[in-house]
Amino acid sequence: MRDPDQMLLRRTTRHAVSLRALISVSPVHRTMVRLSQALGGRDAWLPCDVIDFSGGGVGVITNCFFPRNCRVWIKVLAGEAESQKTLLAVECTVNRVVMTDRRPAYLLGLGWHEPTDSIRDKIAEVLDLLEGEGA
Repeated sequence: MRDPDQMLLRRTTRHAVSLRALISVSPVHRTMVRLSQALGGRDAWLPCDVIDFSGGGVGVITNCFFPRNCRVWIKVLAGEAESQKTLLAVECTVNRVVMTDRRPAYLLGLGWHEPTDSIRDKIAEVLDLLEGEGA
């Protein structure tokens, strides 16, 4: 067992969720990371599933690979359909990428990228909503 000062501790509480979302490469990285035309081209928004949400970022599962340190935009949706209300639209940095199965599918660990005060307020609203639902 590790010594207590060697253990990794999270700075924020993670909420296990199941929310629909859309993800796209941020304009600042579109020259380096290009989505294929089969996926909709460089400006495409791809469907993904948010599986955890915290004050530090989100975990999403997607069928498209995004490299570490790539900046992406994510829109977390309030319902199942893509036309549903957007709970949060924010720029993130890909901190972790894990291939989850042979489909292939990828688990992306996304951290908020330099959130403004208004974005922090929206994140807090979503966290309050999740905590209110007993998630």
